[in-house]
Amino acid sequence: MRTTLLKHSVGVASIVARVRVNSVSKTTNIAVKLSLPGAASEWVQQGKHELAFYQRIAPLMPQIESRLVGGTASSRSWELLFGDRSETHWCPPYGHVPSTASCLLAVRALARSHARWWNHETELEALGGPRWILSPTTEAERRESAIYEFVRSAGDGLAPSSIALLYTCARSQRSLLERQLRLPLTLGHGDAHWWNFLYPIRRRGHAMLVDWQTWEIAPGLNDLTRLLCLWWGPLRKRRWELKFLRAYHQTLTLNGVSDFSWQACVKAHRQFVLEMPFHPAIQWAEGSDYEIWRRTMRNALWSVRALGGLAPLAGIRSRR
Repeated sequence: MRTTLLKHSVGVASIVARVRVNSVSKTTNIAVKLSLPGAASEWVQQGKHELAFYQRIAPLMPQIESRLVGGTASSRSWELLFGDRSETHWCPPYGHVPSTASCLLAVRALARSHARWWNHETELEALGGPRWILSPTTEAERRESAIYEFVRSAGDGLAPSSIALLYTCARSQRSLLERQLRLPLTLGHGDAHWWNFLYPIRRRGHAMLVDWQTWEIAPGLNDLTRLLCLWWGPLRKRRWELKFLRAYHQTLTLNGVSDFSWQACVKAHRQFVLEMPFHPAIQWAEGSDYEIWRRTMRNALWSVRALGGLAPLAGIRSRR
């Protein structure tokens, strides 16, 4: 048997590669995802968590087309083997947002995944799924302190109005969490962005959500709002946000979700928009690249500023 490396990329915590395996009887291409040598224990745990997803959750989901063909994990490393999808799907380079049509396929794929596990948190817990929030008080304090620390240490270039807006968001996190915790729960991805999807090369096909190392039990809008508000710039968001939110809700409905109205969907989205500045603050604290947290903070602040006009545009009368 002979193995040939076709392509590889190195991420923060893992290596992803395409490998050709030649045997006497056939030639097969596989995708390999494995931990970096000497990876921190946190990243090793995430790799194990992803392996658990593909072993326990993915077999129950026809929406997950990327199938695990092998995998191992130890206390220091992990490895996942998948069937190669490079002839049918593609992924843009990180930072390059795909076309609007591809983004719509991603949102529909996310909605189908959410619909499969909508209100099935007990089953997900039995399969080893962690709750997105264990202690509301601790989580509220974490969000508040992350935003305050960001402003103190990295807020020199922010306008006074942006700083005031960040302080307002920080003070709102406790009451915001109380409302978020009342939302329906489903299978959350935990790291939904445009580069965690594989997009079909041909027109007729579905996008696939990959990189499930942070899967959790959470409200569906926790994923969707991050996708639309952190990873789109103002121009695209202004034009497409409401249409994509509608597409998400319609896809939920078509896939059997009947207890989540359009009004409830918009309301939940608005709640999660107020959480968005917390995420770039965490990116900054964890040492993410300057251009990444700078861009996501800009997008988050723009989303919060635009929040007031969302409900009227959606045909919902705001309470005064």
